[in-house]
Amino acid sequence: MRDFMRLVTAALILCFFAFTDLAAQAWDYPAFPRMDVKTDHLVAEISISDEGVITGELLYSMVAQRVTVDTIILDAVHIDVEEVRLNDNTVSFRVEGAQLLILPDEPFLRGDLLSLYIRYRAEPLFGLHLHDSGVIRTSQLPRSVRHWLPVVDHPGNGFTYEIAFIHPAGYDMIAGGRRLSSEIISVQQEKTVIRSEIALPVTTFGWITGQFPVQRSEITEDAYSVTFFSETDYYAIQELLDEAVALTGRLRNFSGVIPFDNLSIVLLDQHFLEVKQYMSGTVFLYREKGALLQQLRENLLAQWAGVYITEQNGSDPDAVFYLRALMALMAGLDPAGDTEHFHSDPVSSFSPADQSPYSAFSYPQFQRWMLTLDRDDSSEMLQNVMSVLPEIFGLGSRVMDWTHLTELVYLLTGQPHFHRLELSELATGSAFTQKSVDTGGFLYRAELEWEEGAETARVQFRAQGDAVPENVRVTVTEHSFFGKEEFETEFSGESSTVILSVSPAVENITFKVRGRDDISIEVVKPDLFWVYQLRNAESSDEKAEAARAMADSPENPDLQLALGDLLQFETDPLVVAELLRSISSLTMGASGTDERFIRYSAATQDPEIQLAAVEALANFRDNDRVADRLRTIAIQSNNREIRIAAIHSLSRVTDAARFSEIARNLVSREQLLEHIPLILTYLAEKGEIQLVGDIATYFLADEFPDRLRSDLIGVLMQADQDGSNWNRRIPGLMQNRNPIIRLRAAEALSLVPEAQREELRSQLLEREYDARVRTVLSSGADL
Repeated sequence: MRDFMRLVTAALILCFFAFTDLAAQAWDYPAFPRMDVKTDHLVAEISISDEGVITGELLYSMVAQRVTVDTIILDAVHIDVEEVRLNDNTVSFRVEGAQLLILPDEPFLRGDLLSLYIRYRAEPLFGLHLHDSGVIRTSQLPRSVRHWLPVVDHPGNGFTYEIAFIHPAGYDMIAGGRRLSSEIISVQQEKTVIRSEIALPVTTFGWITGQFPVQRSEITEDAYSVTFFSETDYYAIQELLDEAVALTGRLRNFSGVIPFDNLSIVLLDQHFLEVKQYMSGTVFLYREKGALLQQLRENLLAQWAGVYITEQNGSDPDAVFYLRALMALMAGLDPAGDTEHFHSDPVSSFSPADQSPYSAFSYPQFQRWMLTLDRDDSSEMLQNVMSVLPEIFGLGSRVMDWTHLTELVYLLTGQPHFHRLELSELATGSAFTQKSVDTGGFLYRAELEWEEGAETARVQFRAQGDAVPENVRVTVTEHSFFGKEEFETEFSGESSTVILSVSPAVENITFKVRGRDDISIEVVKPDLFWVYQLRNAESSDEKAEAARAMADSPENPDLQLALGDLLQFETDPLVVAELLRSISSLTMGASGTDERFIRYSAATQDPEIQLAAVEALANFRDNDRVADRLRTIAIQSNNREIRIAAIHSLSRVTDAARFSEIARNLVSREQLLEHIPLILTYLAEKGEIQLVGDIATYFLADEFPDRLRSDLIGVLMQADQDGSNWNRRIPGLMQNRNPIIRLRAAEALSLVPEAQREELRSQLLEREYDARVRTVLSSGADL
């Protein structure tokens, strides 16, 4: 009877947890989960295959916390548990849904010590990333650890560990802690043992393994090492190492602690939409985000406020962000941040418009906190928290929400600061910010009118966007047979007209804004002035400007001849390129003019010249010689921009049948792999939808790079609107580990016929754990 009741109780517990996880597939942690046992230490051997299959043997040292413990519950999603032993005795267990229930033969009492052994296997779809380079790493998204490790997956669960990682030979193994040993155990495998003596939250634990050809280490005065790793070449390593060491020293002085045994800085090429660019002892930098120093500073701060002190749950990260922003300002970081870093953030730019819930961890949110604290830098709360910062960190690693922080500050200072702060907004949508990002300043158009022999010229200045409110001083330079003369004029507002006194023999007029590097002038003036500037200007930029301007001139045989003569004697590549573009614009593929551009498209030419010639060849439609030349350039060129231009021009000079023939050849070339989406886009424009589908389907296979596959889905969504095709494609695409591909596939669900859509949606939602993908899958559904 007693065993029966224990099984009934376990079943009820299992049903509760299974229902909770299945009902919402919740992205966040409960604030106060039930923890019948406390984990103190983990000894483990975890094997990682190059395909992302995880096998492990775990030995947890635990202590019972409840009065009686008759069931031990761990989180384990899609994990195959093969054996469980408790205090060296084999015990019953069950894995259902997201929970592992362990049923001891006899209940444990509060304070009893437990030794829990688990042998398991996992092949996680969520929680593990496989890079195109072969790098394998864990995700830091909430509730992801349970997908590759049976554990109480909650910020409140922290323990020390010693883990022997078995990983592919030739791979480096990076995880929080100190490396104890590394040895080759076979031709295919190595073993790396890492120990952490700091009990950090399990939700901040993770690892990364792969081949990192670029490495460099620095040993600090405190005897911890800072090591830089990169997937590909990077040359400013020392700058990052020096900054990491210096900033760590400042943060240690503020907090009194260093929250890691060793620090790893890892530069990666793929971001996988991760919102936390850090884990315990490791900082991730992403090449395509740019501003690497800014990334380093932000993510290094998170080792203190983010790892050592972490949020109770993602719904309330305010305390962690407050401490991180405060330490950033104390360390002298700029509260305005780095504009390039913010605007090039791939996570912010790629995620759906409703980016919640993960947006709570984003860089813009951190920047808002910095601006808020900088705005209130003399507030009493800020001063009080600064005064007790070492005491807060001196309490050890812990979870913290706003209530915990403010109550702790009250206990330490006696000052009540329980109100939440109103965060400063980022002015990313303002006209000034957009203008600054897009153009770098104000743009005006100056239209110059002059009749031959006249002693005056009329100039109309018009703002091309926002106008400058104050007067703008301009230096006018007049060139004539008698020499050069300079004088000043000015304009203001949206539009100004200026009358200039000039010599009847004037040959050119130029303008230069004085004292302002944020104002540019785009000039429109007579062709004769441009020809003079092209022949006589001192700088290449001025000559190129003149050559570029003449592309917009009406058809003029004399002008074409003049440009042709200038082309023969010009040696500056930039000027030659602009001359070619202007001649191309004026001749528009006229019969007999192709030879000049074919000659300048040779690989022996400067890349600027070759690019302009390749662009010009787009005007020669149905010209087989031009098509063959462009095909050869697309295949042989080592210049990415020239290859793209050659493919574009090819699509313009060929009909559907000819381009389809060439496209089949191009997509078989490994050096053109990244350009396949572009080739298919042009094929779709020519109506070759079936061929687009056939080629895209082939390259959507797992062996091809994720970036290519993601782009191909976008092309297919535009080209193939057949819902039955998408009903077949989507399930396979949703098995990809990369959330970007799953997001793309989820977007295509709208193309599936309504009769099949809801059934497919339900099936996909049952298997999806990324909250962003679930948001897209659920959009438009009657849930």
